[in-house]
Amino acid sequence: MTGVQTCALPILDAYNITGKKYIRLYQDKAGIFNYRIAKTHTEIIVTGSIINSLLIYQAGFENTIPLYEKEVTDEYLKLFKDFCTSKIYLCLGSDKYINKKMAHTISALDINVQIVNSPRGYTMSEY
Repeated sequence: MTGVQTCALPILDAYNITGKKYIRLYQDKAGIFNYRIAKTHTEIIVTGSIINSLLIYQAGFENTIPLYEKEVTDEYLKLFKDFCTSKIYLCLGSDKYINKKMAHTISALDINVQIVNSPRGYTMSEY
């Protein structure tokens, strides 16, 4: 897979097909995971990974979209603008620089942005 940007999702190998506890599902870092949410919700929870979006979804919040590599691409900005997103909750972890950079980029579209941090020392999956 040299030269191709991919996203690896760890999947539990419950039937022990590979002899490993987890296998990895690779996906090109293109497109938007859970795209339909922007069409049906004006408030969106944006996370830094697919796994974190799945954790939030499992907690009962379906209005979540992950970023690849914590980057807001033109494709995401167009999506938020085209579907009239009014508020975005950024759940990107504790890196203040990345949070401020993403908030600045998204708020330029006249979208209200709120940064959501996990309690100090906790990851999204622990909280």
